[in-house]
Amino acid sequence: APFDGIVSAVNFNVSDSVGTGVALTMVDLATLQVKVTLSEVDIAKVKAGQTAQMTLDALTGKTYNAQVQSVAPIGTVTQGVVNYPVTLVVQNVDGSIKPGMTANMAIAVERRDNVLLIPNRAVRTTGNQKTVTVLFKNEQISTPIGTGLTNDQFVEVTNGLNEGDVVLIQQTTTRGGGVPGGAQQFIIGR
Repeated sequence: APFDGIVSAVNFNVSDSVGTGVALTMVDLATLQVKVTLSEVDIAKVKAGQTAQMTLDALTGKTYNAQVQSVAPIGTVTQGVVNYPVTLVVQNVDGSIKPGMTANMAIAVERRDNVLLIPNRAVRTTGNQKTVTVLFKNEQISTPIGTGLTNDQFVEVTNGLNEGDVVLIQQTTTRGGGVPGGAQQFIIGR
């Protein structure tokens, strides 16, 4: 074999005619790869060398580091959706991962440190203008903001707020938590 590994499957018995079939399968558990497919809207952000965090359904509580090894130059179309294969290499293999396990990847496509974050729920958009409600001297003030990176929970604030400002998040329930208008407070911090 061209690499050290473990025989994971023997596909023939003694005296079988092999022909063109695969006689055995080997795996190298010290160098694991994960192959994922990304949609065409996400693929432009992903490049070889980017880092990722991987969790596995079977190994709760464990997080593994991975790195993008390659991004396919050509996509495949399945039911009208274009997807691109991406291969990642797991960096901190510990022997718990088995080939075939279901992996969940979060590829870091951009990173910023020491920024102001607020919950997405606090931001209201009207046209191209984004605003938040700030509590100042017990008054609610609608404040325009500039935004940067976002994820499924938070948005980066590039201007319009300062560290220590209190932003109100409108509640969908009738309980108020002591803030006028039934809102929840969120104190801006880094």
